Amino acid sequence: MRIEAEHVGYTYMSGSPFETEALRDVSLVLDSGKYHAVVGHTGSGKSTLLQLFNGLEKPTEGKLTVGDWTITPETKQRDLYDLRRHAGIVFQFPEQQLFDETIVKDVMYGPLNLGLEREKAEQLAKDTLLRVGIGEELHARSPFELSGGQMRRTAIAGVLAMEPELLLLDEPTAGLDPKGQKEIMELFYDWFKEKPERTIVLISHDMNQVARYADHVVVMADGEKQLEKTPAELFTDGTTLQTYQLAMPETVRILKALEDASGRPVASDAFTREETLRRILAWEKGERSG
Repeated sequence: MRIEAEHVGYTYMSGSPFETEALRDVSLVLDSGKYHAVVGHTGSGKSTLLQLFNGLEKPTEGKLTVGDWTITPETKQRDLYDLRRHAGIVFQFPEQQLFDETIVKDVMYGPLNLGLEREKAEQLAKDTLLRVGIGEELHARSPFELSGGQMRRTAIAGVLAMEPELLLLDEPTAGLDPKGQKEIMELFYDWFKEKPERTIVLISHDMNQVARYADHVVVMADGEKQLEKTPAELFTDGTTLQTYQLAMPETVRILKALEDASGRPVASDAFTREETLRRILAWEKGERSG
């Protein structure tokens, strides 16, 4: 699902003494079928932008086009209902939104609201729970009897069961240990790769995640879009990373440290451990040959 923002602005509590400008003159295009990331420090406008993409909020200035939907300050919320059927959003700590008496009923809720027959909705819920690693023995349990990680997976299943074309991820691995973070991010990536038209927009403070998964990165600061780059362009540019106070991925740090220590150039645009190891072995082979 393609997204285009044209001079979009957003102000919280406009016209009140608490008026706060969150976004200012943002123009960008996020192509369909790509894995996008939006990065920047707290207060940069990332989460506000994500809520505009889902139609939870409307811009107070400019125009936003998400798939077949056009959103302006004059758009009525009732006209965005169908958009939210196609654009799923996973917030930080999504398990806080669980509410039903069993996890199957919780995951069924969205598909039932879309008009799916109860039997089909239940089967879809069960299939999706299995997909996210929640076994059948847990399906009749209350969500509140699960571990924190299981609750997170159940909440994610509720979003994926809606079968969205656009998946919006707002720090989806917050609070998880490294193993849980990797499993959740791989789950989203596997979902993304299944169909060429699926699109992801990820907000994350973890530059290792952004470098590993994203095709395209938007950098935000003070409510404005600063730049757009590929991960290879962004994360090998130390000056840009320093300017926007973004961390260098650990794989890039390792390769740059090797380059600095040896005095020999090493291509540092490797964002997985496997690729980093290949670069080190290639460097070592060249060192021996030299």
